[in-house]
Amino acid sequence: QQQQQQLTQNADHSKRVITCCFSPNKKYVATGSADRNVVIWDYSEASIKHVLKGHSGWVQSVIFSSDSQLLASVGDDTTVRIWDVNSGTAISVFSSHTAEVVACAFTMDNSQIISGSINGVITKWHIRTSQSTWKIDHPSKVYDIAVTPVANVFSDNCAAGSHFVVGDGDGNLSIVNSSDGSLIKTFDAHSAPVNQICFSKNAKYLVSSSDDKSAIIWKVELGELNIVKLQTFYHANGVTGCGITSSGFVVTVAGGFWKEGDEEITDSGDSTLRIWDGKSSSNPYLVFCAESQLFCVAVQGERLICGNKKGKTYFLQAFLAGGDGKYSDE
Repeated sequence: QQQQQQLTQNADHSKRVITCCFSPNKKYVATGSADRNVVIWDYSEASIKHVLKGHSGWVQSVIFSSDSQLLASVGDDTTVRIWDVNSGTAISVFSSHTAEVVACAFTMDNSQIISGSINGVITKWHIRTSQSTWKIDHPSKVYDIAVTPVANVFSDNCAAGSHFVVGDGDGNLSIVNSSDGSLIKTFDAHSAPVNQICFSKNAKYLVSSSDDKSAIIWKVELGELNIVKLQTFYHANGVTGCGITSSGFVVTVAGGFWKEGDEEITDSGDSTLRIWDGKSSSNPYLVFCAESQLFCVAVQGERLICGNKKGKTYFLQAFLAGGDGKYSDE
């Protein structure tokens, strides 16, 4: 089996990189940091396109629209900000949340944004008017939101984006109706808060990562309101990020930490990025160790990005010539 190749590393955040994502058109990467800034990178050059300033607290989540024209960022300052990717200018700021906003997702037509905060409030907003379509109170703190990427995921004859999954502070995964915010079904998934959730490309699988030091791969029973636990992968620390490669490998990052005021407290020990082929729940296929504690990861095809405590963003290419992963949905 061949090892992963590190393409480059860049440090243009002055503090921990908390969140990262790829653009759907494969041209850009976005990172958000405890330094309160968002950076848009040109992926092919690993160079900075824009530094976006405006948040007055930690940036907790970033995500591109499906057409790669917009970027959303949310943070501890309780705001949701929409940016034009080409110009780097702010388009809209939503400021009706009353607690830290830690999760966001675009609707499939990119006209609205769904945002969730640690007080359990989830809101769906119109980007142009800044008016809310609906607001709900989730039973627990909201930690992540993932919109269904294709049609017919949780029911037959439903469009892509008709539902989204919430990962919450009680360790649950919940299926929610995107049109009205109604809670449809909840699954007892983890024994601690869920940090990240993501679908595979064609939504046959879902991965969740948690402070309970595990990541779980779930089978999505297409056309039904159900997910089935398939396998659990373990770290020595809380698992802060996860993803699935196009060849079916599960990717996880452990870098547990928490905040006390403006200070961050870091778990010692495991802070690795691990790639799992599904043959073992405790022995990863590959391990990547950075010079400082890793925290976030994003996956697109076989490309990986991750960020560490010192503000560095790593651009990685995973060459997995030793075989296919167990969970390919191609």
